[in-house]
Amino acid sequence: MTIAAIFDVIQASPLKLSAGIVICTALAPAAAWFAWYSFRKARILEDIPICEARSATPGYVELEGVARALSSLPLVAPISRRPCVWYRYRIEAQPRTKNPGTHRHHWDVTDKDESTETFWLEDDSGRVVVDPNGADISPKHMDTWESIPHGTGKPGYPDFVSHFLSNHSNDNLYRFTEWRIGSGDPVYALGLLRNVGDLANAPVTEKEIQALLHEWKKDQPKLEARFDLNKDHQIDEKEWLLARAQARREIMKAHREQQRPFNNGVNLLGATKDPNRPYILSAHPQSQMVRRYRWQAALGGIGFLLFVVTAAWLLTG
Repeated sequence: MTIAAIFDVIQASPLKLSAGIVICTALAPAAAWFAWYSFRKARILEDIPICEARSATPGYVELEGVARALSSLPLVAPISRRPCVWYRYRIEAQPRTKNPGTHRHHWDVTDKDESTETFWLEDDSGRVVVDPNGADISPKHMDTWESIPHGTGKPGYPDFVSHFLSNHSNDNLYRFTEWRIGSGDPVYALGLLRNVGDLANAPVTEKEIQALLHEWKKDQPKLEARFDLNKDHQIDEKEWLLARAQARREIMKAHREQQRPFNNGVNLLGATKDPNRPYILSAHPQSQMVRRYRWQAALGGIGFLLFVVTAAWLLTG
């Protein structure tokens, strides 16, 4: 069906005509706001100079460097099991319709998560800690896996996907998407820099403990040699509590080692709490981000004009 035919159908029905006008008048301001916000982000990126990590003073700053893991404990992306400094994943399902062999055209999100661990942004002059919470993040790596009919994966799929599909043996189709920033990836950052004192006194999180214990479990003989006190080749509840306590001590030691080069506290980059000052983390250079936001602004402007013209045409047509 052509666009002209669609307009003929809308004009022939007063209800559809009213709905079309309402939709266009509602979407036009949204498109205008999107264009303005994208253009404003592009201008902010262009107007604020990039500074070095060592000389950066507290305030709204722009930095470029590479990502480095903050802890000696690896952060592992849950689907691909690849080491990284940040990840996000999403699992979607496409339900089967009542007709055999067919599925709906839309995907429903069934699970999603995002890491909150901090990491280093390092340049030639020094480094700062980056808190990814609340940031508009553009990662470098994205992987997607889709199941085939009858809930099965393909050869070479990650174990996470195969295990998930084996436990969800139904006729739904599933899609798994994972985004990552890896250690050593370039990072552009725009956010609020502040001095937060010692990393050595930072609390040990449950995620850190679980990550270290997971690494220890990979070498079962070594784990038993350290914590199997009664030599029964099993780690009982009491011995496991000892393992957790030792993991906590080693993490605290790692925190102290990370703090050692810093005599005057640590600079932390994070969100601004000011809607006029966006918090941006990107694995792409500043110039590419500026082009992206300008394209988004142009598309928003075109969308605004199209919605306004369409609404006017429906009103007068």
